Order: sequence, then structure tokens, then C-alpha cells
Amino acid sequence: MLSSRDLLRQEFIGLNARIVSPGIRNPVRGRIVDETRNMIHLETAGRVLEISKKGSLITLSLSGGDVEISGDWILGSPADRIKKKMGRLLP
Repeated sequence: MLSSRDLLRQEFIGLNARIVSPGIRNPVRGRIVDETRNMIHLETAGRVLEISKKGSLITLSLSGGDVEISGDWILGSPADRIKKKMGRLLP
């Protein structure tokens, strides 16, 4: 089983997600198709939405259940996040 720190160091592309963002009125569900330093690209209903990580609440669907993470925790390029030590960021 992944710990919270390990989860933040995983690749998110291909995971199903639900994102609540300050810039979007209703939560958006879809599959993560790309991730940049500040944005998540979510495929939903045949189109790709670019959603800011900052201030967003992201719920990832994993085989063990759903996990919520703050977009602020994963700001930065995915390659750097995967290599980064998380330290005391999470309980």
C-alpha cells in the first residue's frame, strides 16, 4: 500500500480524477492525459480541459479507493516532483 508521500511521487497520467477548482463552478471528472508545472490536462466528454493545480482539490481513483490531494502539494514539474523528497509536508 502506498503512503501519502509515495502517492505524491507517482505518475498521475492515465488515472481517473475528479477535480474541484476555484475557477470551475462544478467538479470535473475525467482521465488525466497530461501534466505540466502548473496545470493538469483532463480528458472529459471528448475534450481536454486545462485545470490549474493551484487551489484545486484533486481526487484520484486508485485500485484501493479514492484519495484526495491538494493541487498546491503537487505544484512544479512532474519530473521534479517524482524526484523530490517530501519530508514533513504530510502527516
